[in-house]
This record gives sequence, structure tokens and C-alpha cells, in this order.
Amino acid sequence: MYQDGLIYRRRSQERHQLVVPKSLIQDVIRANYDPSYIAHPDIKRTHSVIALNYWWSGMRRTIEDYVQKCDSCQRRKEDRQFTAPLGLPEVPDTPFQITSMDIKGPYPLSPRRNKYLITFVAHFSKYAEQFAIPEQTAEVCARVYAREIVTRHGTGSSGLPTKAALSCPRLLARHVRC
Repeated sequence: MYQDGLIYRRRSQERHQLVVPKSLIQDVIRANYDPSYIAHPDIKRTHSVIALNYWWSGMRRTIEDYVQKCDSCQRRKEDRQFTAPLGLPEVPDTPFQITSMDIKGPYPLSPRRNKYLITFVAHFSKYAEQFAIPEQTAEVCARVYAREIVTRHGTGSSGLPTKAALSCPRLLARHVRC
């Protein structure tokens, strides 16, 4: 369709698309991809936005190439590959040498007024024990660790506590002495 000196591609039931000459393709993509208020959308979204008003032969491939070569997107793009932690992980030699602890809940209140479960896992054997606790404070965690784990299994050399225990290290040290 020819109108006002411009060529349009007819589309049934939709707006017609302006046919873009090769010399202006990069300008059209740049105008619909680079502005800061658009935030550099992905290939599919960029194609959808441009295809509302414009058309040229090989449009999808041209847009794909432009988006993949966008300098600012490549700089911002996160590295999606796994990065190994620095150093070697500590490998335990005996049970309960390294113990981790986790808290789950809140659960419905039990008859003994407990609503959380604290779990201790020995990294050497993967042996786990769970205990019901009324609240998730450092004091309660330290008391359960001292009464239930240390008295039966020993302290080991290191523990990996929860955030609650880390928030009050002096309190944990008072209940657990290595």
C-alpha cells in the first residue's frame, strides 16, 4: 500500500506496517531498543514492539543480531556460570566435627507450646536430629545444642549456626564451650 510517499505492508485486522528501507533499519532498531525508558528488552519483546509499526525483509534476524551485540547489555549481563568458592571446603574427619543447624517454622502450636523445629546435621555422617523449640532465638538454639548434641556427641571443632545464633555470638559461647 502506498500512502503519502511511504510504502506500507498490509495486515488484515491490524495496523499496517511501514516498510523500512535498508539504510534506516539500524535507526529504527536503535530508536525502539536503546532509550533509557525502554530498559533494553530481550529479542522477542524488541521484535514485538518494532513489528507493531515497521517491517523489512529478515527483520527477526536483524533484531536478534542487534540485541546480541548490544554493548551495554553485554557489560551488565550476569555471568550465569557457577563460580566455585575460594579455597577448599573443610572436610570433617569424625562425626559432629562440623555441625550445621537450621530452623523451620512457625508450625501450629504444640501441646508443649513449641512452634519451631531445629535440625542439627553432622556433616561427616549426614546424621540429623530434630527438636521442637518454642522460639527461634540464639539462647534457645544454644541451650538445645548444649543439652542435646554436645552432651551426647561432643562439640566437634566447628559449627555452622543459623542467623539467630550468629546474631548473639557471646550468648552462644556461654552455652557451648569448645
